[in-house]
Amino acid sequence: ADRKATNRYYPPEFWDQKNFSDKSNLNSFRGEGWRNRGAQVNSKLLTQGRNVIRFETPFDIVCGGCEEVIHKGVRFNADKRKAGNYFSTTIWEFELKCAKCDHKMFMLTDPENTTYKCGEGCRP
Repeated sequence: ADRKATNRYYPPEFWDQKNFSDKSNLNSFRGEGWRNRGAQVNSKLLTQGRNVIRFETPFDIVCGGCEEVIHKGVRFNADKRKAGNYFSTTIWEFELKCAKCDHKMFMLTDPENTTYKCGEGCRP
């Protein structure tokens, strides 16, 4: 016995589609690209003017609201914005929210020293 089912129902329209190839699959046929769901959510936020990314803290930081220590490697959904330039390199600003108190913290890229800086709402 197979350890997972390999039988799938393919409707007749699947075989009659114009762009049928060996790489055609049911997800693309139905328009359900499940691997692309995160991009769809992100594009919805982009229409609101927000660029949300998954950000991982590069070092331990302390929240300015509740004094909670957020350790290196904790992941956040962060808003990413342009904050300026260092010569021709873009300085990015990431807006994080503390999970404990919803206080906003800002992290900035530091291209001069090839690291990050703590902005408002947090400290190293």
